[in-house]
Amino acid sequence: MKLLWLVEYFPYDGKITGGVESRYYYLMKELLKKEIEICVLTSSREKENVGEVIEKDGLKIRLCGYNPYTNEGNILKRLNLARNFLKHGKIEKDADIVEGCNFLAYIPAYFVGKKLKIKKIATWHEVWIKDWIKLKGLLTGFFGELWERISLSLRWDKIISVSETTKNRLVSFGIEKEKIHTIYNGINLDEIKGIKIKKDNEFFPRICVVNRLVPSKRTEIVLKAVSFLAKKFDLWLDIVGDGSEMKRLKEIADRLGIQKRTKFHGTLPHEETLKVMKKCHAYVSASMFEGFGITAIEAMACGCVCFLYDIPVFREVGKPALFFKDENELFESMEKVFNDEKSMNEKKEEGTRWVEKFDWKIVGKEYINFLEDYVLP
Repeated sequence: MKLLWLVEYFPYDGKITGGVESRYYYLMKELLKKEIEICVLTSSREKENVGEVIEKDGLKIRLCGYNPYTNEGNILKRLNLARNFLKHGKIEKDADIVEGCNFLAYIPAYFVGKKLKIKKIATWHEVWIKDWIKLKGLLTGFFGELWERISLSLRWDKIISVSETTKNRLVSFGIEKEKIHTIYNGINLDEIKGIKIKKDNEFFPRICVVNRLVPSKRTEIVLKAVSFLAKKFDLWLDIVGDGSEMKRLKEIADRLGIQKRTKFHGTLPHEETLKVMKKCHAYVSASMFEGFGITAIEAMACGCVCFLYDIPVFREVGKPALFFKDENELFESMEKVFNDEKSMNEKKEEGTRWVEKFDWKIVGKEYINFLEDYVLP
């Protein structure tokens, strides 16, 4: 079996910067153990590497265009990368399956599959139809909405959703339920267990936020709740991530008087992010939109009590968490747990048991079985 993956960003240098990269990096490791060949078409972070082909042990990575990592628009660069995916994908004539691994890759992956006359699948991480303009502004939102609607109208052989919540959204927009198969994202439990760092005993509680600093993540809700909590506890807040909201959030922290108890780390390498989580007693996400929420699962594996905004996907994949609807509920929930050591330890243990099923070894096996049972026959 040979897979052809089209994905906007792939950690060809081992540097994982987001959930999609993490998914395909660890799936790659599981597939190569089974001697399944993979060709990855992706972008290069450096201009001088464009056109380079990396080959090793059944893996081929072709860097199709310059596209430094960003969560902002860059419409022309992304359209050019999509064009290059089409150009380079058509020459991989020995592939058995092509997969559009993320949003930008859907349309080129489909037409590469048509050209090569092979099975065409796509993995949907989240569905933003009707929300694009609200989340990304008028220009980027318009093109995003159009691109996703076209992508969903294509005749895929199968679609993978990363959660049942995403699957239900796809069905609501007209995709046949029987065509969709849910395969969760995963975490590297061996890596997490191998990080031997104890919980912070200088500050209690030590709380972390790990997300892009963009409006939809609503990190200001966490800052407000922490400002209430700081009146009762000698706490510390770690914020890992970068984005357009960084300056505004620093100003809010200053205005709330918690700037000396808050560290904005910016973007960290994946292992360093896990080390931050390992030190912390709690993890918080106030995100309005998620397709899965992989950092919440990693936080549970790191022994954090998780406080998650009450949206369906968090209820699905973050079952042991405590859920909130606003900063007042978040503050009250955190105050209650941090004053009850027994309850806190129970939540921590419940979380570490829950995440065992998300190990990449299990998820990788499910992905391989899906390809063999549903796609190749």
